Amino acid sequence: MPAITLKSSATDDQIKQVKDNITSSGGSIKSDFELVKGFTAEVPDGMVGTLSSHDLIENVEEDANVSTQR
Repeated sequence: MPAITLKSSATDDQIKQVKDNITSSGGSIKSDFELVKGFTAEVPDGMVGTLSSHDLIENVEEDANVSTQR
């Protein structure tokens, strides 16, 4: 489930359009961020690349395993 961060210049209407695009493509919004403009979402396969190249999107960070060295 990627974390999607939008540019600080994105308006509420533009953020809604991005979210609507995700849901109309079969994805779902899971949670909204409070400190930055963004959210987490389940997106269909192949949509991460499309989102990454969107003008309003600053960053798309996919889930990854994190480990520590011992």
